[in-house]
Amino acid sequence: MTSKTPARETLLVLLLVLLALGVRLGGIAFGLPYVYHVDEARFADISIKYLRGDPNPHFFHVPSLYTYLVAATWEGAYRVGKVFGRFQTRNDFLGRFSDDPSLFYILGRLLTVLMSVLTVYALYVLGKKMYGVRAGALAALFLIFSLEFNRASHYMNPDGPMILFLVLSFLFVWNVYERGRTRDYILAGLFAGLAFSTKYGGHVLFIPLVMAHAFRGYDAKKPALRVLFSPPLLFAGLAFVAAFLAGTPYAALDFPAFWKDFRWQAGHLYEFGHFGSAASVSVPLFYLRYGLAENLGPIVQLLALGGLVLGFAKCRRRDLILFAVPLVLLATVSGWKAYATRYLLPAAPFFILIAAFFLDRLLTLRPFAAQTPSRPAGAGAPAGGRAWLSAGLIVLAVLPSAVRAVKFDINLSRTDTRTVAKGWIEANIPPKTRVALEEYGPPISPEVYNVYFRKSLGEISFEWMSRRRIEYAVVNDIQSSRFLPYPKDFPAYAAFYRLLDERGVLLKTFAPKWDDTLVDLHNPTIKIYRLSTYPDPGFPGNFRKYAQSVTLAGTGRGTWTLRSEVRAAAPLARGERVSAPYVRLVDDKGGEAGSLVLDGGPFGADGASEAAASAPPIALAPGRYAIRVGYEFAFEAEVPGLEPSRRLRKEVPLGEFRVEADKPGKRVEMAYSYVAFPGGRGDDYVQSATLTKTGAGWRLTSAIYGGELRFGDDYVIAPFVQVVDGGASSKYVLSEGKVGSIGVPQAGGVRKSFPIPPFGGTPRLFAGYESYYDDRRPDRAGGPETVEFLLPPSFIRAP
Repeated sequence: MTSKTPARETLLVLLLVLLALGVRLGGIAFGLPYVYHVDEARFADISIKYLRGDPNPHFFHVPSLYTYLVAATWEGAYRVGKVFGRFQTRNDFLGRFSDDPSLFYILGRLLTVLMSVLTVYALYVLGKKMYGVRAGALAALFLIFSLEFNRASHYMNPDGPMILFLVLSFLFVWNVYERGRTRDYILAGLFAGLAFSTKYGGHVLFIPLVMAHAFRGYDAKKPALRVLFSPPLLFAGLAFVAAFLAGTPYAALDFPAFWKDFRWQAGHLYEFGHFGSAASVSVPLFYLRYGLAENLGPIVQLLALGGLVLGFAKCRRRDLILFAVPLVLLATVSGWKAYATRYLLPAAPFFILIAAFFLDRLLTLRPFAAQTPSRPAGAGAPAGGRAWLSAGLIVLAVLPSAVRAVKFDINLSRTDTRTVAKGWIEANIPPKTRVALEEYGPPISPEVYNVYFRKSLGEISFEWMSRRRIEYAVVNDIQSSRFLPYPKDFPAYAAFYRLLDERGVLLKTFAPKWDDTLVDLHNPTIKIYRLSTYPDPGFPGNFRKYAQSVTLAGTGRGTWTLRSEVRAAAPLARGERVSAPYVRLVDDKGGEAGSLVLDGGPFGADGASEAAASAPPIALAPGRYAIRVGYEFAFEAEVPGLEPSRRLRKEVPLGEFRVEADKPGKRVEMAYSYVAFPGGRGDDYVQSATLTKTGAGWRLTSAIYGGELRFGDDYVIAPFVQVVDGGASSKYVLSEGKVGSIGVPQAGGVRKSFPIPPFGGTPRLFAGYESYYDDRRPDRAGGPETVEFLLPPSFIRAP
């Protein structure tokens, strides 16, 4: 601004700056004193080390200029505080970081806010130079309410500050095109280098710089070689390198560490992707669907498209110079393996300027303007009704973005769901309780609780948690939403979160008032589950032996009879009571089509160990149905957040059958049996066997599983099922070699099916193995071992 700037324009700029400041200050203290943005914590640790005497960041996944600026801000706060007696020594000041880092983070975030507001002003100046005052003001307004830029402007990280240097660099690129002064070349290279030293990316500004330089050379009719090897262009390159090294000096002073991290970052972007990046996601479509809307706004992205079409149609040089930056950036990030809406942020101010240029042109057309369509951009606003139409169009363009930006600020201002969840945990769960926690969860103290932490709990399993007797699992949708929508890309992770709803008992959910479509790092939905601590936490792990049969028979009248028998033995005492064994028939949409409770009272240790029942005829429409068997259970001790009347279940799928209209007399017979091995050799695992009637014979399906086989240091050789039918004995081996957690290509159990002939009498089934080895009990290794399965008393009869 100069003394010749009109008062109205000065007022306009002041209003834009104040609006930008207000939007960015909303929720600026989010989360504190807890730090919920992982990148903020990383950059804070680096900056605090500078003040403690080590200027080498020892981290080059991101350049160091921003962390030096943060450290300088903190140093300034220390010196001011010392003058006013707030801090006696540097150690006194730095000690506050460990006690309560709130002051440090607020100062760092305010630095980002300042640079963000300067970016808004710089874009206004650039837009004014290229297309007029109104276009510059529209560009500044759109950038203020850019959701992605507003997010980045609240964080103590370099994403937002880099944009300031990019816009300043392009401002001098435009000066090169207009005037061609050597100092403009140098300043364009300088600010591009500062952008590159803030977060790798400023080098892209050399594309419009070379274009501007080439256009001037062409107009001056200079030879191509002279244009190419022009000293001002060389000075711009030298200024770029000097600025980068000024902000990241240890790229040269500690080059091996820099090069190692730089190569890792390149591999992360181009080859590895983020933790939880689904391979099935089309990255270009991701940016077209989400990236532009998050960075520009739902309406502004359409204006940018209009501006691109208009600009290419007119093929003006200034438009082509501007278009080069965002289009090259969009093409670049679309080719990465890693994807995130923030990766398009460096292109946002340039796309926004294109949108502002297009809207400015629209406002010169009737019925918006009093003048003709040839009215120059940036002239005074039309009067009367046309002024209201123009204002309405501007409001329509910016309102959706403004609403989302304000909602984001309000969400930040609320107490974070993780803080609320932390308070509930500390008020309801006793200290020293074992809790499984994943990244982005509530900040519960490992000094208070026995915390088992993983980046995602999808890395482990229920067997892993049950072996450690973990009682609670705390998950969040920042992690689960990475995997649940993509079960083909992440089968184990997605299966874990699905099973958590089936096997865990959901006690409490902490959800935000508003939630984003995409993963957001603020106010995630937190879920707290109570887990079973039995060695096998699922059905029927409350017993060492269990068996259940199901018989379904069509009546020919569109109904089916259902009968089931159950036997159990050797119940385990781990703080749970079992009752009401049952059968459920579930249709292909997940709805319950029929059910049968065998015994409504206690079962096992507190009641009967055998039960049988038949259901009245059940009407089943043609289709596919799943048979699920299970029982109800309750925790013996009071569980916080769990209503006493709530019915808890453990169940497994037994099999499927199809109801067909042309086969009304169909019969389905199945039996399930389960046994836990004694554990004398360290063989703490279980085996199941399912018999399914198939014509004249049967299909036998058996599986071995358990935490020891997946996470221990054990292996079993040649696990089998033995069928004894009268005087005949047949052995069905699940695996000829080793199965387990050591000495095998892949840890875990095994499952296999076998066709078996009809039984001549009443059979007996045995689980077994040839040898078992536990690395902690090598002296007890050996075998063979067999354990008899239970069978329902009347399921199989001699013919």
